[in-house]
Amino acid sequence: MSVNRTNASTPASTGSNSALDTRFRSALARLSQADRILTCSRTADPHLEIASAMKALDGDKAALAALDDARRHAQGLKPIETRLRDLMREPLSPKELEPFGAVLIDPPRAGAKAQAERLARSKVPTVIAVSCNPATLGRDLRLLVDGGYRIESTTPFDQFLWSAHVEVVAVLRR
Repeated sequence: MSVNRTNASTPASTGSNSALDTRFRSALARLSQADRILTCSRTADPHLEIASAMKALDGDKAALAALDDARRHAQGLKPIETRLRDLMREPLSPKELEPFGAVLIDPPRAGAKAQAERLARSKVPTVIAVSCNPATLGRDLRLLVDGGYRIESTTPFDQFLWSAHVEVVAVLRR
């Protein structure tokens, strides 16, 4: 496992978001053009050229509307399907996860325990877990590792200026 660090003085509005985007692209570089990406977060990047298509699920209707609006009005974007779903209450089953080459999760501070349990029983080859809470991230990563994933890397980002909070991206693979 490698740990990467970003510059702690980088403003979240520019450098941190760019660094997060670079980290996502790097983590997904092994995917083929035929792979589909499932994003369970509002960090979906419709500009990802790697996947043939993306599906975005989130419990925040406004975030999904913004993503859908970007998809409809931007040129050259890959297909992206958006769907409102509270994954804390209704996590995706291993069967629902079958079509995806990668899953990106970015849950609220409470973490993604239920979804991590289902991912651990799935065959998804790559999971990218984003978290602003190291305690719940640790719990969720333990579930994924116990389910057969290995942690390839973790990268902390100083996403929240003038606070002690940190955003962490963990890449796991089967």
